Amino acid sequence: AATALLFALGLGDRNGKPPESPRIAVLPFHNLGAAEDGYFSDGITEEITSRLAMLRSLGVISRTSAEQYRGTGKSIKEIGRELEVDYILEGSVRWEKPAGGSSRVRVTPQLIRVSDDRHLWAGRYDETLEEVFQVQSRIAEQVATALDLALQQPDHEALAARPTEDLRAYDFYLRGNDYLDKAGDPDGLRTAEEMYTRATELDPAFALAFARLARAHIWQFHFSDRTEARLAKARIAADSALRLQPKLPEAHLARGQIHYWGELDYEKALAEFRKAQAGDPGNSDIAWARGLVERRLGQWEQALADLRRAVELDPRSVVKNLDLFEVHLRRRDYVEAARYVDRALELEPETPAYVYKALLIVARDGDLRAAAAAMEEGNRRAGVENLAVWAPTFDLGAALWRMLDTSAQTAVDRLTVDRFGADSAGYYLAKARAHRYRGGAPVSRAYFDSAATVLEAGSRARPDDPAIRAELAYAYAGLGRREDAMREGQHAVALRPPSKDTWLGVDMVRNLAVVYATLGEADSAVKQLRALLSVPSWISMPGLRADPTWKPIRRHAAFRALLQTGN
Repeated sequence: AATALLFALGLGDRNGKPPESPRIAVLPFHNLGAAEDGYFSDGITEEITSRLAMLRSLGVISRTSAEQYRGTGKSIKEIGRELEVDYILEGSVRWEKPAGGSSRVRVTPQLIRVSDDRHLWAGRYDETLEEVFQVQSRIAEQVATALDLALQQPDHEALAARPTEDLRAYDFYLRGNDYLDKAGDPDGLRTAEEMYTRATELDPAFALAFARLARAHIWQFHFSDRTEARLAKARIAADSALRLQPKLPEAHLARGQIHYWGELDYEKALAEFRKAQAGDPGNSDIAWARGLVERRLGQWEQALADLRRAVELDPRSVVKNLDLFEVHLRRRDYVEAARYVDRALELEPETPAYVYKALLIVARDGDLRAAAAAMEEGNRRAGVENLAVWAPTFDLGAALWRMLDTSAQTAVDRLTVDRFGADSAGYYLAKARAHRYRGGAPVSRAYFDSAATVLEAGSRARPDDPAIRAELAYAYAGLGRREDAMREGQHAVALRPPSKDTWLGVDMVRNLAVVYATLGEADSAVKQLRALLSVPSWISMPGLRADPTWKPIRRHAAFRALLQTGN
């Protein structure tokens, strides 16, 4: 195995574990206590999973994938086949809280070999609540022993870690974890923040709680509260965690996310993720974070390796499969892109990712009818109301939506701003696109105007945010404000050029091309499109021939020449 130093420098084995490593999934432990204690049994499951994942010689399936088998009627062999694991650890937890007596925790784990359904080991732990960390450590060590894993001293130390001496603080920490899992829910993230804050107040030396608090803050920044105040809170919490435990992987993950989402400093983010992975090589979220940053640095092969590793460890994650899909799509590897988007739809047929499948069909084949058929399939399987939110966030999506039946058009008309969370500008732009492709110029213009008003305020609050500038440029183009649109679009590219960001920077160039095309500036649009064809991007020749986004310049000589020569 590579040394921790090599991993910290990013020079070690890209996969983190040798290919012959056994693989295990820890299924959600059954809560045999009161229903309201479910978070506690879930916490026990997560802690055992996390401890095992720190063992470099073992591949551990992410808890988010294992969670999908809660209460399943599937057999061990079926679960093992779907997760591609050799072993399953399952069990139960009962938390007894007698009046006037000491709380006790009873945990009964059992380790099962998938190939023959044989029970390799089973245990029964009946301890006071104060011994809960020792129980978690003993279970993890027994699993390692049963699998004949050679543990080094750092492994023993990781398995025996005791995050806090204050059990009330630990209880709030577990409650916070229950809400942090709902990362896309603003209310859930706020509650997670409250729980972690209580934990750190009760135990100011609780480094792991500070690290999770930092993540609750940076997730809120990422999803909804994009303010300097929120970012500052994330930094303070991460710094507190690292001051208490300088090598804590969770704290380095949090700091990396702050560099990534809050500061757009990808080199610093990657350095933090490498430190995190050195201490927690089996964490799928760390591999995922590395891949997301590496794609922005143009490190495409490394990004694919890390994103594949993330999917190996979290195979039932729709989000991670879709991230792999988009990397392959931009690299114009349409066979692999189709594999991952189809996998995402297989995992969750109700997801609106049918929009992505439609965009893939146009990029690969230039077939608008087949793409519209994919949208129709999505409406049947995922529901027209779900796809109506996603489709008009893309120009091509709005154009394809126009090809669908009356019920689809009515669904867009019924969209309300609350479906877009805090992104009111996104709502106005989606409505503007939908009405423009339906020929409703006056209504489209009204929505573009509302979007511009929101985005102007946003650009004043965050003048260096390229995404806000890009959307403002698009809104101005929809209003026919030529100079304003070109100025903002060019400013967005200057703020985040492809030389600094091979993901978002390329998106800024594509947005500028759309702005130019919308304004009829064919020569300028074609110049951007030529650049996009030379790098990983959504732009392809079949797509250019078919996509209605380019209709305003389709008859121009420069665009026709581009279609004929490809450059």
